[in-house]
Amino acid sequence: MASVTKADTITLVAATAAATTLTQKWDVVEVVNHSTDAVVYARGDGTTATVAGDNNEAILPGERLSIGVAWSTAGEGTISVISAGTPTVTVVGA
Repeated sequence: MASVTKADTITLVAATAAATTLTQKWDVVEVVNHSTDAVVYARGDGTTATVAGDNNEAILPGERLSIGVAWSTAGEGTISVISAGTPTVTVVGA
């Protein structure tokens, strides 16, 4: 798991969740899917994302999506991402 202030770019391993903790609270957090063929699933509620699982946000290839984040009292939030493929994704606070 990476801890960053603003942005983290990750190349996913198929069917393996990766997490990024943003150490600064942002009004908007986006997940960018740089893939041309793999769907990415994300959650910002502190739960590990699962491929096509309930309560996950689906980010289609080449798309970006703003997601809700459960921020701690310290102003940190963890975003979990996963895919059946091996896309590169960016988690970014704005």
